[in-house]
Amino acid sequence: MNDLRAMRDRLKSAEVPFSTDLHDGPHGLAIRVADPDGIKVELYQVARRPRGEGSAVRCRKAAQARG
Repeated sequence: MNDLRAMRDRLKSAEVPFSTDLHDGPHGLAIRVADPDGIKVELYQVARRPRGEGSAVRCRKAAQARG
């Protein structure tokens, strides 16, 4: 999702029930809502990483931090 804040506003104006409002999740911004059958759904906007911060770079940095 590209603009989770705008989606949250649309869902709130449509009176969709929220189980969790906008928060920082492990992968970026997230909200949890219930569909018409009451099933909880999580919507998220992936956090953007700076260029060069791919998984190989993160693994290398983690390994260096461990010593």
